[in-house]
Amino acid sequence: MRQEQLRERRSPRGGRRFHISMRERPSYLKGRECAARLREIRGNTVGRVALAGVLFLFASLARADWPMLGGGPTHVGVAQSGPQKLVVKWSTTLGASVDSSPAVQGDRVYVGTSDGELCALRRDGGEVVWRFPTAGAVVSSPAVDANSLYFGSVDRHIYCLTLDGKLRWRYRTWGPVVGSPTVAEGMVFCGSMDGTMTALDPATGEMHWQYQEKKGVVCAPAVGAGLVVYGDHSGTVLARRADTGALAWSAASPNAVRASPVIAGGTVVVPYRSYTALKPPKVDYLVAYDLQTGARQWAQNGEASVFTTPAVAEGVVYFGHVEGYLSQTEMRAVRLADGKLLWKQRFAPLMVASSPVVAGDRLFIGMGDGTVYALRLSTGSTLSRLTLAPRLYSSAAVSGGHLFIGASDGKLYCLGE
Repeated sequence: MRQEQLRERRSPRGGRRFHISMRERPSYLKGRECAARLREIRGNTVGRVALAGVLFLFASLARADWPMLGGGPTHVGVAQSGPQKLVVKWSTTLGASVDSSPAVQGDRVYVGTSDGELCALRRDGGEVVWRFPTAGAVVSSPAVDANSLYFGSVDRHIYCLTLDGKLRWRYRTWGPVVGSPTVAEGMVFCGSMDGTMTALDPATGEMHWQYQEKKGVVCAPAVGAGLVVYGDHSGTVLARRADTGALAWSAASPNAVRASPVIAGGTVVVPYRSYTALKPPKVDYLVAYDLQTGARQWAQNGEASVFTTPAVAEGVVYFGHVEGYLSQTEMRAVRLADGKLLWKQRFAPLMVASSPVVAGDRLFIGMGDGTVYALRLSTGSTLSRLTLAPRLYSSAAVSGGHLFIGASDGKLYCLGE
């Protein structure tokens, strides 16, 4: 009976999905249709009110949210538009290194700090609205829904806060939580370094299901088509039913899964880290699996690792390719259908610890030397770059034409005009 009541309480969340679909509708309208409609409603008081509503709707669309790592539960890392110029609009000092990846919803940006705080800032000016302290570093990226904020801490807890920074609930694990939660299918999914993957009720923090894997889970699970896909440090990739946790399929590898998988259509792309850097062997460092069956579709093989979550847009996978651990870094683009290499761009021998983001016709990536690069999506050539700090471990959130990213100097940066 209690489970039925909880499901009834979750049912209004479907309304949020409807709200999102309404926000997306203007992108399907043709320019002439929009102009005709604006002319039709212009010229009377009611029409002016309606016009204001239309313009507000377009403004809301332009400021589309980035509610969790990778922009959503599938982690594809795609935004409608990004900054045309890499200039600092604002920066805010939050304390120690900001390695967490920010989330953006409405007029707020949420991010964690190595001081152990989760901070909320105004997206337009960067002023701190509130801080919530924990007993350990917060490197987990927060995930936001209509009512709450979820994140993990090294203090071995998964937290749920109200959007004004008050504690709703917290869930204790037996290991640090450095991976990011994913909110989808009416639940919160989050891994822990104790090797567990847990599905929690977002309203109460009650556990729906939990499974113990071979080793620690530090990646954010990707959720799509009713499946939760993630990997652990043993190199095992698992796909579980979102509602029950029942295993749909698994795939084994000698290489650890450090970054999050990406679900794109019927394919899941998994990045792997080589099991040794002393004398790097040839390994399958990026593998595409069939989402429903786990059948291997293709693999990238070489003396390399992929430390961060790829981005997938328009049938192309973009990822950071690192030979060994630090010997040579490249950004690469391969075809999602068959893994064919489309382009590669070489960088200095620095580890890529920031996940790439696709925005419009550009690819944005933070490098280990603290520099943000904007690359041409079609060729990988560098359009611009901006050095922010000694190191960048945070992955960018892109919303409303601005890029938000944390840095090792303890600041959260907003880039864009």
